Parts: sequence; structure tokens; C-alpha cells
Amino acid sequence: MGYELDPLFSIVTSELWERGQPSPGIIRERTYSPFVQRFTLTPEEFRVRWAYRMGSPEKTVETAAGEVKVDWQQCTKGGVRPYVFCPVCRLRKMKLYYVEGRVSCQGCLGVLYRSQRVPLQVRQLERAAAIRKKLGGESWAGAPMPPKPRGMQWRTYRRLTDQILRLEASAAQGTSVGEAAASRDGSPILLDSPNGGEALLEAVVAELEAAAAKRELLE
Repeated sequence: MGYELDPLFSIVTSELWERGQPSPGIIRERTYSPFVQRFTLTPEEFRVRWAYRMGSPEKTVETAAGEVKVDWQQCTKGGVRPYVFCPVCRLRKMKLYYVEGRVSCQGCLGVLYRSQRVPLQVRQLERAAAIRKKLGGESWAGAPMPPKPRGMQWRTYRRLTDQILRLEASAAQGTSVGEAAASRDGSPILLDSPNGGEALLEAVVAELEAAAAKRELLE
């Protein structure tokens, strides 16, 4: 089972000490009216005390507290650096996370970053869509390539359009991602349809060939 990272419930050594001196403490809160989640951190020289509470002023729904040990290591260029011990694997870490009543490191909790949760093909299409928007065009895969924005150099424009086409081609070659795309004639196709990926790939290849031909004419 994997959990998503939540900075609200993290123990980060760089936030708790500065030049070897502990901070006054950290209190983080999130409100879900009428309840409030509160995560409190109190650093000391060789431990960090933490406390979690969820509830209203009148009623406590959930509470937990504990502490983690701190280890100081010499830096190669002088000075010392604090690490916290993961209570589960007992390895030194720079970050720990509170999830469901316990504090552990990312590996022990199975914490997942977005790049680990979202398929590569989806991230490729999202990246291509972001570049399309930057150029002022439609964001969906396979859309007509937007024209060069005024003031942008041709070399930059060609690099960005090539990047769009290669990202979309790579996504089309991968597993189905269920994202809407478009064929060359503008009719919608789906990458999770039987021939959706092949259709988008053909469209992208055609765009690459057209871009190369246009580049030869301009040069």
C-alpha cells in the first residue's frame, strides 16, 4: 500500500535546526470545519517530540504523540548535520512522515510521489499539453500545431514543437492511458480504443515529416 506525501505531516531536519541550534518549534494546521488537524514538532538536541491531534475545541477525534531520536554527523567541509532515525528501519533520514498514527521514512511507509503514481504516458501527454499551451494552442494531443508566437525565435519554436511531437509519439507507443486525442482530420480518437495509439502515432509521424520538410524550405 502506498501513501501520498503530505508536507503538513513531515519532519524535516533542515526546518528544525539552523547552524546546529533547534528552532522554537513548528505547529502546522489544516481546517476541515468544524475540525482542525494539528501537527506539532518540538526539536531538542538529541530528539524530536511530535504530536498529532484532530478534532474541534470541544471534541478530540484522533490523537497521537511520540518522539524520534536525532543523530549528529560531521560534514566534510566542517560543521555538523542532524539526522533523524526512522523508528521502523532505524536508518538515519533527513525526512520522516506521519501517516495513520505512526512516523516512518518514505520507504517504510510506501510513500508515493506523483511521478510514481501517474503512468509515464499520462505525464508525457501532460508535458506536451503544457508546451502546447505555452505556444498558445489547444492542449489536447494531436491538435493542429500552434503557429510560432510573435517574438519567439524559430530555433526555439522548432525545438518546442519537436518536443511536443516526440512526447505524444512516445505516449502513443506505450500502454493505453485513456486520454482523448485527435486524428489528422480533427475527429476524436481515444488512446484506449483498439487502434487509438496507432492512429495518434501515425498523425505524429506525419507531423514530424511535415515539420522536417518545412524546416528544409525555411533553411
